[in-house]
Amino acid sequence: MSKKQKASKKLMQQIMIVLVTISISAFGGFNEIKAQVLEIPTGSKMIHIGKNDLNTSWNNHTLNFGQGPNTSANAGLWFIGVMYEGLNIGKVSNTVGTGTALENSIYIKPDGRVGINYLEWAIPNTPGGKLFVDGDIYMNGNKVQIVSDRRYKRDIKPINNLDNLFKINSVQYKVSGEGEREKLELFKQNNKNNLEEERFNLVVSGFERKIVEKESDTNTYFGFIAQELREVFPNLVTEDDKGFLSVNYIGLIPVLVDAIKELNAKIEKLEGKNKETMPTKLSAAALYQNNPNPFTESTEIRYYIPDNTTNAVICIYDMVGGQIMKIDNLSRGYSSVTLHGNQLKAGMYMYSLFVDGKEIDTKRMILTDK
Repeated sequence: MSKKQKASKKLMQQIMIVLVTISISAFGGFNEIKAQVLEIPTGSKMIHIGKNDLNTSWNNHTLNFGQGPNTSANAGLWFIGVMYEGLNIGKVSNTVGTGTALENSIYIKPDGRVGINYLEWAIPNTPGGKLFVDGDIYMNGNKVQIVSDRRYKRDIKPINNLDNLFKINSVQYKVSGEGEREKLELFKQNNKNNLEEERFNLVVSGFERKIVEKESDTNTYFGFIAQELREVFPNLVTEDDKGFLSVNYIGLIPVLVDAIKELNAKIEKLEGKNKETMPTKLSAAALYQNNPNPFTESTEIRYYIPDNTTNAVICIYDMVGGQIMKIDNLSRGYSSVTLHGNQLKAGMYMYSLFVDGKEIDTKRMILTDK
């Protein structure tokens, strides 16, 4: 053995002594605390510091502190271990299914993805996704900030998606366990024959627990159906490696802001048109074009008559000038009268507003057959 190898071996022995000393100090009084260097079937070794022996068939389990996760006897006890190609911190559960599972766990995968309350197999391989949480998130703070500096953006364009916004449907719903059932079946199909039994049962039990949790939730929630939203705003919907869709709800905020601005511009435009057609002085009477025109069933004639008016009437004439109808007792201010198609024969007519014996305006209207 070379000097370098001897030095490395001595260093490892010293580290083991320190770890054992720390473990015994931390769990003082427990005479079952032990440190183990165990051979596993692959020929390598794993280190276990804590209470209870580990099942050495877990090939990828190389470092463990605390309780072994693979036995129901340890249900409710905490476990920290390097296992399944990542670091797992959690509590052993034996409340659902025939096996055990790590509940409320944190799993860190080698590529940097982190799952909270996620089974290591279930953490989706989503482009750009680094943190995955299965459950509600509560923040006792004042703000959540997302980097949005212009220097991080390119190809900047206006949104202009008001019409598309009207195509999406908001829904209320209750949580279903169907998605977890599909993931469970997918896991069984893909891993039944290529995973050791303990690991297989661990994941199955975890899925069963999640199904129970979701289906016992009686709350009503509000949101969108991702499949529908993807048809209108595909950039706001992401599909993971297992075919499940998620929605970028924060990404909808700029769309909503733009829609509000676009609606406001249309309202202002309509208000501007109304101002153009209204009299500039309240003392000036006015007659407006009937709507709809042409009409079949009925039409509305709008008008404005000042409050100090003594007499006001609307007269309807045929195209030869003969008066065929007179409407009096008109309300003051902005108002309207309705004509029904059965009051006249199909044809073209003229109607005039007279205020205190003076003709204010004359318009033309058309009545068509049904």
